[in-house]
Amino acid sequence: MVEMRTQELNRRAKIVERRGFLDVPSEEFAAWLTVHNEPAMRARQLRRWIIAGRAESFDQMTDLPLALRAELAAQGTHVVGVLPGAVDTDMTKGVDVPKMQPAEVAQAIVHGLEYGLEEIYPGDMAAGVATGLALDPKAVEKQFAGYLPR
Repeated sequence: MVEMRTQELNRRAKIVERRGFLDVPSEEFAAWLTVHNEPAMRARQLRRWIIAGRAESFDQMTDLPLALRAELAAQGTHVVGVLPGAVDTDMTKGVDVPKMQPAEVAQAIVHGLEYGLEEIYPGDMAAGVATGLALDPKAVEKQFAGYLPR
């Protein structure tokens, strides 16, 4: 029983020690790129694909060399989209909707990583959006457009 619990804790620790690409210090990633004979501009390309391009896989990052994409995938680097609903932070202070606690989002992320999910929708609000996107993406688009100022 104790051994099983220790194995479970070790497995969870390995997941928790993973870092988001955007959390890796620029100097550390630049050093990694240098070791792998890649120019420093690759860091900007990856960030652009993740933030602006919302890439969900390395295959979508078409201006990166195939060898780099293959190496990132081979070392176990994953692109994971985390799309929560409203989270109780300073950013949502004046918004009157049900909100998740940040710890709940973190727990959902760990769970999603454990199961190898490529998209994680923490909370009821996000799960509803995910379901809507699967069933009728245009309806969700129209609903969200209604939230924009006119």
